[in-house]
Amino acid sequence: MTTHQDLAATLLVGTTLSSFTFCQGFFTLRFSRWSHQTSLGQPLPFDLVLEVAGDMHIDGPLSWGDLCLAQAGAAEALLAARLVRICQGGDDAEAAAVCIVGADLELLFTGGARIVVRSQADGMLPDWCLNELVAAPPSHTAWSVFSEGGVVDSKRPSSR
Repeated sequence: MTTHQDLAATLLVGTTLSSFTFCQGFFTLRFSRWSHQTSLGQPLPFDLVLEVAGDMHIDGPLSWGDLCLAQAGAAEALLAARLVRICQGGDDAEAAAVCIVGADLELLFTGGARIVVRSQADGMLPDWCLNELVAAPPSHTAWSVFSEGGVVDSKRPSSR
């Protein structure tokens, strides 16, 4: 039996953070895989999105610009600046490890950056959701791992 932790790692490790968006208080991070891979008898998706509604932190060295943004109280701008730095890191933007602690998601990159998304037990929306980016019929079960209300769950296509 595959755990939620194992499934999240299978989906993300080896992908690259290629872009992100910020809209109405939510970050959406897009990850891309550049080669065909399979798991559990199914092809892994080439593109994934991590939708973040929970509290997100990015650890790593602070630059002078980061300090200015932090002092100005511009949390979203600081997170966006750090995400840009990860995206521009080339090989350093590759996901190296994924850890689910309780319902919190931790993602470590090859360049040393670490993204942590905290889950809240009383949230009305999923705190984070890792989804396959698909253009498939509604009957298609896409890969996903998510945390909602402090509980982690997942979905995956059934093997054929």
